Amino acid sequence: MKNCFRSGINPAAGGRLFLLFLFTTACLQTAWAETDILSRIRNEAKNIKSLQAEFIQEKQMKILVRPLISKGRFFFKGPASIRWEYLSPVNSVVMMHQGEVRRFFKKDGLVIRDSGANLQAMQVVMQNITRWLGGHFDKNPDFKMTLKKNRIVLKPSQPMPGMIDRIELLLSDRPGLIDTITIYEDKENYTKIEFRAMEINRPIADSLFQEIS
Repeated sequence: MKNCFRSGINPAAGGRLFLLFLFTTACLQTAWAETDILSRIRNEAKNIKSLQAEFIQEKQMKILVRPLISKGRFFFKGPASIRWEYLSPVNSVVMMHQGEVRRFFKKDGLVIRDSGANLQAMQVVMQNITRWLGGHFDKNPDFKMTLKKNRIVLKPSQPMPGMIDRIELLLSDRPGLIDTITIYEDKENYTKIEFRAMEINRPIADSLFQEIS
């Protein structure tokens, strides 16, 4: 204490400066750790040229007694082709190829194209999922990224009321892959998609992202 007084430094001010130093150091260490983890994910993602998996989707809404459960198949082929196919309870297909997102329903032998507003959230996810599979979680200016251990949280930079409050990605133990995607519309409504039986780099024809059958 005597040294503090002799040097003209207020002990309380010195304590605050020390706490500020510790806080700044901790923030820098966190930022460096995030950068290192993201760099490793991106290096692993470079090896993923295609991906196919089964998925289970759980839709939770305040008005529902029980969540709606859907099952289907997911296909990805780099750089940016996706087929998201629901097999039950409703047969539908969402495809993205060359930047165009389309959705179709199959009913009574007919194929019906959907262009409604309910496609918006899926469009956001599909346009970003190619970034995520490349490990570029922080490259979309529309979202702010936070890394929490094996979980990535994306919050809209600008409010998207009734559409997306946040998106949470649970990273797989297998480098470069995502186990679950959870899209929170608000505090009570969300959609959770869990991927299973993932297979990497099996050949996939381009026609799968262009044709309904």
